[in-house]
Amino acid sequence: MHCAVRRDCFSYDTIIPIFDGKFWKNVKIGEFVENLNPDLIVDSHGTKSKKTNNLWTLGYKKNKLVKVKINEFTKHQKSKLLKFNTEDGREITVTESHKFVILNEEKLIKKRAFDLREGDF
Repeated sequence: MHCAVRRDCFSYDTIIPIFDGKFWKNVKIGEFVENLNPDLIVDSHGTKSKKTNNLWTLGYKKNKLVKVKINEFTKHQKSKLLKFNTEDGREITVTESHKFVILNEEKLIKKRAFDLREGDF
């Protein structure tokens, strides 16, 4: 079960914002996790975990962009990835089940990456 719920991930090269309690910085998630050196094996697939304190990132809660606490990072075997090109030329690569918030008929809704379609905003 742990393995199934821990696969909503970004690719190694994805840049994410992290707040350490004092400063925001954009980090390459793969390098950040490698530097944390996760060593606790948490499932039969070899997933390694590292608990964290005093780290936050940005997320959506109640249809607002807010600072959210990061409780742990995991490192696991590669999963199938999907690559998206944004309208402004950026690229994002995530697992098929990664959640996105999109605007649909003036409402924010959640969609998994495998359900996204060209034109989703």
